[in-house]
Amino acid sequence: ESFLAEMSQCIAEIEREPLRFQRVRNDARRALLRRFPYAVLFILDQNHISIVAAMHMARDPTTWRERVTGDF
Repeated sequence: ESFLAEMSQCIAEIEREPLRFQRVRNDARRALLRRFPYAVLFILDQNHISIVAAMHMARDPTTWRERVTGDF
């Protein structure tokens, strides 16, 4: 339950201020959960946010790039 609550809070923060999060590659950005070693990777396209991955930080960081098309 606490993981889901933390994930929901992270997504809400992305919705409020998507540009405050670190750009990791081209238009992809990363938001880190505070209590868990997970990251939410997302792409902001005008006013639309697409979550590409929610993944454990111990995984290969290039894994999420396979999920998007374009110049990644």
